[in-house]
Amino acid sequence: MGIIKPPWISDEWFKQCPFNYCDHFGDKEKLSLVCRICREEEAHIQRCKEQGIDPYDPRVVLKVVDQNFKKAMRLIENDAKRLGIDLTDMPEEPERKEKDIMSLKIYKLAEKYGNHVHQIINYIGKHAFSLNDDIMVKTIDALSHSRFYVNAKIYRALCSAQEELDDPDDDLFDSKTSAFLAYIAVERNVRAILFLTRSMKASPLKRRLLEFADISVEFAELIRHGFFALDDLVYEEFGAEEY
Repeated sequence: MGIIKPPWISDEWFKQCPFNYCDHFGDKEKLSLVCRICREEEAHIQRCKEQGIDPYDPRVVLKVVDQNFKKAMRLIENDAKRLGIDLTDMPEEPERKEKDIMSLKIYKLAEKYGNHVHQIINYIGKHAFSLNDDIMVKTIDALSHSRFYVNAKIYRALCSAQEELDDPDDDLFDSKTSAFLAYIAVERNVRAILFLTRSMKASPLKRRLLEFADISVEFAELIRHGFFALDDLVYEEFGAEEY
């Protein structure tokens, strides 16, 4: 996907926050030109390489998470001070009904879809010897990215839908946008699988992959009908290769 402007987001708002609509998947060097998060990630990886450190070492990752958390807290505290908000005297928020959200059909389907993605990744791995290496790696990249991403975005969409009911003047459409990012990830899986199977001869592997592509199409349509059925999905991608 890279970066996509959702159809319901104004050009003015999108230009201010393009990184809100980036799923950080694609050509990171290109995405770094637009997305602040991708730019910071690339800079971190480069620093690690220069220091001979593995950027994906759990200890390094935890250190970065801790630094980012402290940075976020400083930003929140500075904004609160500027706006005259006392963070120690905030009204209690109603407890989010997490169990209610996780019991919804669309959430359960997202969780099930993620598990199915995991199974397909393992299945492809068992037949790797018979596949084109480059195409297989690209397909695995797309599937791996969607494994937990789709479920997380659907959860965010459902939570935001509840919040937007409490604030009818909210015009940022966070619920639809989160669902849209999940939709794009699922739709990309379809393209990746079809690209992988294009040159394959008939086999149990090809049949299983095409069945998964059908499941992905159906799930993408469920997301679309559930969150933005009346919107015209006209959009352009930036920073991600087509399959």
